[in-house]
Amino acid sequence: AKPVTALRSSSISMVFNKLHEGGFRHLPIVNEMEELTEVLSVKNLFDYLAQGIISDIGKDSKS
Repeated sequence: AKPVTALRSSSISMVFNKLHEGGFRHLPIVNEMEELTEVLSVKNLFDYLAQGIISDIGKDSKS
């Protein structure tokens, strides 16, 4: 069976959905030639999303 992967250009919501539906903690990220470029972990995704939220909160508090 072909492994579940995501393109580097995939949306965050698509990647999150693949992780959630597959019950995965890691997801291979590939380029357009289906070559592995990195492995994304749930922790990496969470950290990325948390950075955005923290950044937005900082912007709101300066308003």
